[in-house]
Amino acid sequence: MTLSLSPSALFVLMVLCVPFLWSGLVALLRRICAGETSLSDQQERAVLVLMVLPVLCGLAVVFLPELMPHIPSPLPPMGEPQHIGGLGVVVAEEAAAPGFNLMPWVWATLILFYLAGAALGLGRFARGYVRMREILRHSIGRDAVGDVRLTGAPVSPFATPCGRVILPSAYSKTASEEETALIIAHERAHIARRDPFWFLILAAADAVFWFNPFIRVQTSHCRLAAELDCDARVLGAAPQMRKAYAATLIRVLKHTAGAAPTCAPAVLSPRTKGDIRVRLGDIMQPKPRRRNRRATAVLAALGLVLAPLSAWQIAHAAEVNFTVRPVEGHMSSPYGERVHPINKKPKMHKGTDIAAPLGTPVYAPASGKVLRVTLSDAGYGNMLELDHGDGVITRYAQLDTIVADGKATVRAGELIARVGASGQATGPHLHLEVIVNGEHVDPATVLDLPGPKVKPHKD
Repeated sequence: MTLSLSPSALFVLMVLCVPFLWSGLVALLRRICAGETSLSDQQERAVLVLMVLPVLCGLAVVFLPELMPHIPSPLPPMGEPQHIGGLGVVVAEEAAAPGFNLMPWVWATLILFYLAGAALGLGRFARGYVRMREILRHSIGRDAVGDVRLTGAPVSPFATPCGRVILPSAYSKTASEEETALIIAHERAHIARRDPFWFLILAAADAVFWFNPFIRVQTSHCRLAAELDCDARVLGAAPQMRKAYAATLIRVLKHTAGAAPTCAPAVLSPRTKGDIRVRLGDIMQPKPRRRNRRATAVLAALGLVLAPLSAWQIAHAAEVNFTVRPVEGHMSSPYGERVHPINKKPKMHKGTDIAAPLGTPVYAPASGKVLRVTLSDAGYGNMLELDHGDGVITRYAQLDTIVADGKATVRAGELIARVGASGQATGPHLHLEVIVNGEHVDPATVLDLPGPKVKPHKD
């Protein structure tokens, strides 16, 4: 069997490392375009999407062959691949010498470390969501309308996905009607924007990408942009209330210390002093909210760069990689012109014969779907064909039994048949053919096959 990049290594590289570097590049370009200022809400969301998209493409590359086995695995073989006539078939090199390999342990450790961090983050996310539901369940209606509810929990006012505004009763008792109206208007703006669902996504992203500071910083930018937009909506309806609105935010901050469920849009969702300072400055000295044209141009350019990169990842997943030796034995008849062993006439041998004991296992050299099963053919005997995609078909003949009969798909390395002599044969062997775009090619140039039998030297 030849060595290939393991699924764990591919996961680390394609899902963790490459997106990490990409998100760092996106964050750097955002910083160059916007500096310390906040972009528009739509632009901040676009930046986050650009950061996350390579992760989704990486997951597709890793797991698509597992979910759809007829699509060949994208795992590239170790060493320099050789392409057969530009037909997209990767020839596996000879396997490395056996011995202790530390790298699988390294990849596994990195994945376990990532999963442990993600589990902790998702656990905190789940606890925050459950706490939000508990607060909502134990809250009481403030008025006849019913969308504003009071809670005894020491939290900052926040909005829920079901369209309710939660106010802490202790604060509500001491706040003026004017202050309360401003807070309710702010939370209703969140509900109108569907921010409760958006903030759930941001909290989940923080948990899943706990190791990626660029994505976590960007989720904070998204929260701040949402708060600035809600502030602008409130003050757009009551511009004379700027000073009172700023004082209300400060009072809420002192009263609740910013406590709120992590997955809900609250009056004080950005919990850092810098974000609160930005909001207060924007409230007291509003600036026209225009889209940063330079940022828009850079985001569009990044999208154009990301599109071919993603297409390359998906195309790479469609490349056929023969990484498993199909059978053990010795080559008894190679591909090419030969004299037929039974009728003794010259004939083109379109495959390679591997002599092996009766019942020797035959394995799938790559993932694929079962294309055809033929029993008791006059020439081929029991025969199996696998379609590996990208126009590549492998044919196995002279089989004793076909294990893959009745299956829709097989995976690389899966037992598919056993060696026999069920057709025109002088002894048990595997007759193996490789067909690329309808043309036969020499299996020995595509697959890792045993060599001819070595005759012992006579002294």
